[in-house]
Amino acid sequence: MISLPLPGILALTQASGTIRPGQPAVGSNCHGAKATNLTSILPLSIASAAASALGRARATRASRKAEISRRQKLLTLGNLAPVVMSNPAEAKTASSVGLGTCCLKGQASEDQVYEGLKIGYRLLDTASHYENEGNIADAIRRSGIPREDVFLITKIWFDDMGERAAPAFQESLKRLQTDYVDLLLIHFPGTNDAVQSPAANAKRRAETWRVLEEAKAAQQARSIGVANFTRRHLKQLLATCKESPEVMQTEVHPYFQQPELLELCRQKNLKIQAFSPLAHGELGLLNDRLLTGIAAKYQRSVAQVVLQWLLQQDITPIAFSGSPKNMMENFAVKDFSLTSQEMDRISFLDRGPNARVGFDPNLIA
Repeated sequence: MISLPLPGILALTQASGTIRPGQPAVGSNCHGAKATNLTSILPLSIASAAASALGRARATRASRKAEISRRQKLLTLGNLAPVVMSNPAEAKTASSVGLGTCCLKGQASEDQVYEGLKIGYRLLDTASHYENEGNIADAIRRSGIPREDVFLITKIWFDDMGERAAPAFQESLKRLQTDYVDLLLIHFPGTNDAVQSPAANAKRRAETWRVLEEAKAAQQARSIGVANFTRRHLKQLLATCKESPEVMQTEVHPYFQQPELLELCRQKNLKIQAFSPLAHGELGLLNDRLLTGIAAKYQRSVAQVVLQWLLQQDITPIAFSGSPKNMMENFAVKDFSLTSQEMDRISFLDRGPNARVGFDPNLIA
């Protein structure tokens, strides 16, 4: 009998017309069907492979769930206790929702972060390109929360890659009013110019990564990683770097799950962070029939179900909202959990590349 990974089964059945892309088989950030038995819609051999793949997925998920449960006992709202883990970037971010800050600048940005800190957020995601690093520093100071209790992320923009990377990072530190960040990322794998040179982009990535390695050696960046890298970009970096990236920040939501990229990250021990976890509120995700049904069962919002779905995969969601009410709702996901069957059913919502709501980094050479 053939043994196919779950994404392969979905691709095969979609290609054969058995399942339409985006059809469940069972059952704002910046930057529905009834349950169906697999054997009733798939040929027997494929159904058997699907059942086998689901079994393996459930076993893996059970192991991850046990680890997440262990970490949750060490975490309380507003008090993120240190946790000893193989990946340093996980210590303050395990089982927590991060606050995305893209889209807001000036006083609106400061107020958003200040309210988020009051609610209990301790992971703050910014970037030089967001033009709000100074506002975030002001919000942290205004909150009175010690800097060491906040997990601060910033990123190097593609215009600053290469020889501009080192001074650009120092400028970010100055705006953030700190001598270190907890996580420094390369924002994109290269320029998005219409005419690109693969060799030039690869050179800029390598040069920029050396700057990140040096920043970590100098303890100006506690962890280093990448954002918006494809499997191609990541494999290239892993083949040449001295220090491996510890984090991948990429778009992930139920309609766009990127299973192959996420599997590579897990194989290489990269912590995964998901931006746009609610698909910018687009694609009808928040009105999805399956998700609304699960939300009703737990008396939760669809957003909370999606964020919990990510957390139970050991993925840290970076959720943006300018509304204190929504920020509080997004953060309050630690006192319920989804069943393995519900996790499986949500996995069948994946629509593939057409459901990406952000810029497609595959366009970068």
